[in-house]
Amino acid sequence: MIITGSQLTGCKIDNWIIPSGLVVYMDAANPASYSGSGSTIKNVVTGTGYDIVGTQGVDWAYNTTEYPLPIFEFNNNSTSSTGGIQAEPLATVVNANTLTFNWTVMGTAVPRFYGVGGNETGDSLYLLGSYGGYGSGWRVSSDDYDTPGTAHSLSYRINFSCTAPEPNGGIITRTVTFTKYDLIVWAFVVRPNSQLGFISGYFTYNPLFTPASYINSPDVFAHSTAFGTGGVGSLNGWWANYMIYDRPLSEVEILQNYNTIKFAYGLTQPTV
Repeated sequence: MIITGSQLTGCKIDNWIIPSGLVVYMDAANPASYSGSGSTIKNVVTGTGYDIVGTQGVDWAYNTTEYPLPIFEFNNNSTSSTGGIQAEPLATVVNANTLTFNWTVMGTAVPRFYGVGGNETGDSLYLLGSYGGYGSGWRVSSDDYDTPGTAHSLSYRINFSCTAPEPNGGIITRTVTFTKYDLIVWAFVVRPNSQLGFISGYFTYNPLFTPASYINSPDVFAHSTAFGTGGVGSLNGWWANYMIYDRPLSEVEILQNYNTIKFAYGLTQPTV
């Protein structure tokens, strides 16, 4: 996807990604973020570039055939039941002081196979909010388990975790089921006393969030994805984009982004 000012071009309809408060935006389909070749992916907002760790064609691939817009493919359908790949697109380090308890993270990805590596069995890491696991930050991962490397069941729910145990330190979305490997659009909003989760058109609320146990690391907003750490297996599937805002998005704004992504990638999920 291509952001031009506040507008998104290259979509099937005239929609746009909400620009207000956007501090990190990484997108496989945006030439300002990834040129289509090489190992560098950039944050569109700042232009800061980081290498993708791993070997293209072995650990990860640039896939231009599955959807109307390009995506990254991680682990290349590996059936390994042990170590996952360390494919790691890194975004810019955002000052933790600007994103303490009022912010939003939103992304688009889907596991095609159950994840490899990690402490759990078959779950997949979508985004990690610190270098050292979620004990000093946060993570977004699937909450479904099976034999690593086997084809996914097409039933998903997404888990947002931070330092305190759930429900005080996290939120899990409702379960959604698809008929094909559609990309999953998810979002999590962190507020001082509550959390909001979103998956493919459905919202979940957590009024029990305990923010006092949240931030305690200087690198808590050094982001990575498809990365086998933090107790979660490596993503074995497709990843399109993610966005981080320095404010809580409203439900209307989340739905705006969701519908924009849905139409841009030709997803079969419902328009809400």
